[in-house]
Amino acid sequence: MGRMFLKPSVILLTAWVLVVVTALYVVYRLIDPLPPHRVIMAAGAPGSGYEKVATQYATILARHGVELEIRNAAGAIEDLELLRDGNSGVQAALTTFGITEPSDGDRLSSLGGVFDAPIWIFYRSDEPITQFAQMRGKRISLGKQGTALRVAMLQVLQATGASDVSKVLLELDPSDTIDALLAGTIDVAIFPSQLGDGLDAKLVERALAPRRPADERSAS
Repeated sequence: MGRMFLKPSVILLTAWVLVVVTALYVVYRLIDPLPPHRVIMAAGAPGSGYEKVATQYATILARHGVELEIRNAAGAIEDLELLRDGNSGVQAALTTFGITEPSDGDRLSSLGGVFDAPIWIFYRSDEPITQFAQMRGKRISLGKQGTALRVAMLQVLQATGASDVSKVLLELDPSDTIDALLAGTIDVAIFPSQLGDGLDAKLVERALAPRRPADERSAS
C-alpha cells in the first residue's frame, strides 16, 4: 500500500522553495534586472564626438528595450568626474586615455577604445612652425576647462619648452577658436576633430580660407 502522506521534512522543504521563488519574483518585478532598462552616460559637450557616439549607442540600445540618457559635460575630464561621483547617477562615460587616476582601477572598468580623435592645430605666423617650442609666448586657444585636450596640450607645451608666464591661454570652443584666429586675437588655434561629420570640413575650410584685406571685409 502506497504512502498517503508526505514526510514533514518534504513539506517544509517545499514551503521554503515556494517562499524563495515568490521572493525572487517580487524582486524581479520591483527592481530592474540586469542589464538595466535605463542607463545614464556622460558624453562630453553638445555636438562633440563623444555625444555623437553616445547617440549611436542610444539607437542600438533602444532596439533591445534599454533607454540611454545622455548627460552632457565640458569634456572627458568632467565625464570621468561624473562617473566617479556616486550621487550623479552616471553609470557609464566616454572619455579619453591618459587622464585617469591610480584609484580608478579599483572601481572603474574600461570596455575598450571606441574611436580616434585627431587634433587640429592652425596658426598665424610669418615663419613656418615645425616645433611646439616655437609657440612660446604666443596667444593659444587649446580647449575649455574640463576637457582632455586642454590637459594634454598643457603637458605638451610644458614638455617642449613652449610654456611660459607670458603666453595667453584661452578657453574657446572650436568655432569661436577659428573666429579668434581669423580676427587676429590669437596666434594658435588647437581643437579636436569632431568625427568628420561635416563640422570638421567647415572649420578647416574657414581656417584655410585666404585672408581678405580689411577694407574688403568691412565692405562685405
